[in-house]
Amino acid sequence: MRFGLRVEQALSIVLFAIVALGFARVARAEGGTMSAYERRTADEAAARLHEKRIDPLAAEGKLIERVEVVILDVFDEHDPVPDFVNAVHTMTREYVVRQELLFHIGEQFSLARADETARNLRKLRQLSLVLVVPVSGSAPDRVRLIVITRDVWSLRINIDVEGAAGPAGTAVTGLSINPTEENFLGTHTTVGGLFTLDPGSYSIGAIAKQRRVLGTDLEYDVNANVIYNRASGEPEGSFGSFAYGAPLRTTDARWGWGTGVYFLNEVARRFDQGRVQRFDAEVTNADDALPIEYHRERQIGGFEVVRSYGRGSRYDFSLGVEADRRYARYAHHPGAEPRAERELVATWLPVSDTRVSPFVQLRTHEERYEHTINLDTLALQEDFRLGPEILLRAYPASTAVASTRDLVGLKSGVSYTLPLGDGLARGVATNVVEYEFQGRHDASLEARARVATPTLGFGRFVVDGVLRDRYENFLNRRFQLGGDGRLRGYAPSGFRGSFIGPHVVAINTEFRTGSVDILSAEVGLAAFHDAGHAADRFSDLSLKQSAGIGFRALFPQVNRTVFRVDWGFPLSPGYPAFPGGVFLSFGQAFPTPELDTPTVMLPDLE
Repeated sequence: MRFGLRVEQALSIVLFAIVALGFARVARAEGGTMSAYERRTADEAAARLHEKRIDPLAAEGKLIERVEVVILDVFDEHDPVPDFVNAVHTMTREYVVRQELLFHIGEQFSLARADETARNLRKLRQLSLVLVVPVSGSAPDRVRLIVITRDVWSLRINIDVEGAAGPAGTAVTGLSINPTEENFLGTHTTVGGLFTLDPGSYSIGAIAKQRRVLGTDLEYDVNANVIYNRASGEPEGSFGSFAYGAPLRTTDARWGWGTGVYFLNEVARRFDQGRVQRFDAEVTNADDALPIEYHRERQIGGFEVVRSYGRGSRYDFSLGVEADRRYARYAHHPGAEPRAERELVATWLPVSDTRVSPFVQLRTHEERYEHTINLDTLALQEDFRLGPEILLRAYPASTAVASTRDLVGLKSGVSYTLPLGDGLARGVATNVVEYEFQGRHDASLEARARVATPTLGFGRFVVDGVLRDRYENFLNRRFQLGGDGRLRGYAPSGFRGSFIGPHVVAINTEFRTGSVDILSAEVGLAAFHDAGHAADRFSDLSLKQSAGIGFRALFPQVNRTVFRVDWGFPLSPGYPAFPGGVFLSFGQAFPTPELDTPTVMLPDLE
């Protein structure tokens, strides 16, 4: 692939296209909660049942006399795909939807309960559209409810491609292919495979997961993968995970528990033009040309119990135990200068460490939400928690109980979200300190902020910044910046030319259009400017910049997540603007920041 446009020409084209979209049929929110696509679907479902939609606020407190569940086909009369194709798809069974409902016949209608039901259903990967629609009842004090869901195509091949363009064309630097059946027997059970590829290795594996085992609150998620060396074809590692438990699902839930295991055994490499990058030590005069590759292991396991209090304001207390082992080893190369190898190890390898810890945790938040569209996805309702969130987690470790350090660890975090019309402003800060009694401390700080403006005509601006600082770095861990996320157009993470260090700062600005319905796909555009850098010292941070254009598409028949194509161009001196980098992936380049809650079922892999 060759590129012949100048940056100014490309940006002019995208700005013209954005303006053109402004005069097209753009999806807008109705009362801030429903897009044109959703409104049309709700009206059609109500008409088929010979019912009349009413304002949800007018239904508050009325007696629920009937609940209809309408599961829409993947393809309908609005799609160019023939309807007979639906026969190949496994439809969601009605009980799978009904077991998520938080209201029943004979109860009074509560908009809060209806909204929570919709939020829970939107968490299911197999559903794209989710609506809870009140319609007129048989008497003024009665109401009927229609729960509308649309399946996504259950046989899927999820693909992420990362490419770096050069004078001879575009080379694939990373590839992930995940073929799955997402709705086995209509029960939302996922079975499938996973294939990953980079210049040095590839992996092949299988996955299986189910959110409700036999209709209970239990869920499991398991995957196992074998890593092969591309040059030799021989196995060189493996990775996988297993999680099982009953997490908190609703505001009424009081108890939850979970257990999880994760393992990784691989050869880590840094690449340069598709080959392993070579290291030249400063302590020697000759060019050492040592390959930057080393053996790395990680094992994590734990068990926890959660007790929750409150409804409007929630307080979740967790108790548990976890074990976390990190191991890294550099293989000696015959003839290599030992001092050069020691310098490579000090520069690139994380420190081996084992920690076995009991822990106690408190997380509190409010059950208030912003309902909007066209922020992280297109033309589908999205829910973002408002108000404050606070997290505190404490854990000790001792060499007397299999740990390599005697320490006291504390993770603290705070988040606050404000609505801005149909946009939002959110700030998130977390601090992790492991105080070790012999001075081997490890600590990091992360602060993120986002402003998503209200819809301005036919789109909105999204500004997102991040600051990360490992101010105590005993474990010798570093951040990487480049590729398809924070600094598009520069070399991808793990490749020579990407930026790496314990200190990172980045700020991203995007203008994202609303969506236009084209052959039942919701299509939008984006223009972006990225700035960021990673370095060994704060004083060395020097923001690199890039700009580019993007294409966004949502296929409601396939996914709730947008498909993204970004073309980024470096703008900083010393980096050629063309041909830039092209990235194809699902999901926005930088999703809305969250206050991540540690859980043994989804371990922190940093």
